[in-house]
Amino acid sequence: MIESGGLKQLAALFCFMEIAIFILFCLLIAGLIIGMWWSEKVRGDQLAEYALLHGYTFRREVPTNTTGDWWGMLVGASQAPTDGAAEVSLFNRGSSRRVRYEFRRGTEHGELIIFEYQFTTGSGKNRSTHTFSVAILDSRLAIPRVEIHPQTFLHVMGKGLGMQDIELESDEFNRAFVVKASEERFAFDFLTPEMMEWCLRQRFLSMEVVYGDFIIYQAGQLSLDFVGESERHLNGVLERIPGYVRQDFGGSN
Repeated sequence: MIESGGLKQLAALFCFMEIAIFILFCLLIAGLIIGMWWSEKVRGDQLAEYALLHGYTFRREVPTNTTGDWWGMLVGASQAPTDGAAEVSLFNRGSSRRVRYEFRRGTEHGELIIFEYQFTTGSGKNRSTHTFSVAILDSRLAIPRVEIHPQTFLHVMGKGLGMQDIELESDEFNRAFVVKASEERFAFDFLTPEMMEWCLRQRFLSMEVVYGDFIIYQAGQLSLDFVGESERHLNGVLERIPGYVRQDFGGSN
């Protein structure tokens, strides 16, 4: 049998081990938090440096109480929408909407805005945060609404159940994307063979065109690759718009 002194020593040892494990756990959590903070700081610094080198204005955080422009509409302000971005389904999902890492500069086709967008869905244990990289080119073309989204398994299942989207001349494009438009005829005018080929180079991007705003987005944090590629992709889209579309919908850019 263990003497009472030995029992006390054993109990003290167990108590010490519990305290040590708790301290180690706290240090681990603190280390993870500091590591995440540092990683985010480095990412923000890299984005800011890229913006400076490439002629963008840059904001790490966009205030959620901004009014007077489309940011205010983005976060649910009461001002009436004046821009196509406010009608994009992505910007009307969830709550706790947040815009950060905003890049802005003028281009030959209009103002380019690139940013990271977050919102939450659900509540309690089912609460989820969704993050997207977004780019908007605010052109002077008042063209009808067009949506181009990467094909998913759900879209394929929907087609099997009789749901239809617009089928274009390219089988490869039809397999890669789902197309919707407010005017079906316009989708054929806009998505020329050259335009479809260009879009196929960026198969993971969704694109919506609303009131002259050309908006592309994909899930995930904003990266330097997205900033560079989105500008190139949007400029490529504008350059491939047929002349007769420009003439019909009021823009020379």
